[in-house]
Amino acid sequence: MKLSLRLSAFVFLAAALLLSASAAPAADWVRVLSMTPASPATLSGVPPSTPMAAGNSIEVAFAYNLESHTTGRIGFYTAGEPGNPPHTGVELPFMVTAKGEGKGTTRFSVACPQGFAGCTITTVRFDLFFDGPPLVKLFEGHQAVKYTFVCKDGNPTGGPNDRKPNVTSARPGLYIWGSNPAAKHWVDWGHAVTLKASEAIDPHPTPANGQCAFNVEYYEKETNGVATPPFKNKIYSDLSERAINGPSALAASEVRSVITQPYLDSGAHGLKLVLDADGDVSETNEGDNTFSIRYVLEGKCESQPTRPQPAGVPK
Repeated sequence: MKLSLRLSAFVFLAAALLLSASAAPAADWVRVLSMTPASPATLSGVPPSTPMAAGNSIEVAFAYNLESHTTGRIGFYTAGEPGNPPHTGVELPFMVTAKGEGKGTTRFSVACPQGFAGCTITTVRFDLFFDGPPLVKLFEGHQAVKYTFVCKDGNPTGGPNDRKPNVTSARPGLYIWGSNPAAKHWVDWGHAVTLKASEAIDPHPTPANGQCAFNVEYYEKETNGVATPPFKNKIYSDLSERAINGPSALAASEVRSVITQPYLDSGAHGLKLVLDADGDVSETNEGDNTFSIRYVLEGKCESQPTRPQPAGVPK
């Protein structure tokens, strides 16, 4: 009798555990289904400040599941992934507006400057964010792919006497900070940072428009041992131009730090750096000039409210 009771209790406990496991919420996940056009593809590439569209960028079809938040944002990245050759890989975020499973499409960019024949992408990274505030990375995954594209009219560079410069980022990210240089935020390319209006260079400007000024420091370099002509760099908040640096030139193999002060917007946005934004330098690789991060700015920069005068005190 005791043995029978013990067996019954064990069966009940096992059934309860199985029921509990089946009732547990599914985890957040993302899975690449396909990339269009099919590999091998022929693309024109996306010049700086040009919208991504069919024929110049790669469309990703994917499935996802969101359980941990009611909304989110999915981005696909290729720049900086081990095994991938230099190309831009800037994401166009896909917004998830409801919990549960779904499917979607979005794009990431490629570049096809003169002399760049094409490349093979071996890894795609995907990040699922809740934009907040605060900004939260819910999920990050990596999927092996073999996607080859060639550039329209892409030809190898000329002979040994046809050497050209190349401008790119000297570090895998940037610094951003406000009035306190001891409180710098380092942000890797393709990653995100949360900022507060109270950190800004001047949290209470007059007049005020809600935007906050921050210091941004990035690093540029020339990689081919050839001096450049003068060129400009630009920083964008989403599609809005916020800072221009230059024109200035790089000596052969020079590495240089650049500090600028863009105005940032309250809420969640993209911050994009474009080196040689106007295409003044004829480079061997134009595909490593554009880099981006995400930021969430909590609060707004506004003038101090006027304190009411005590009763009976003359104004």
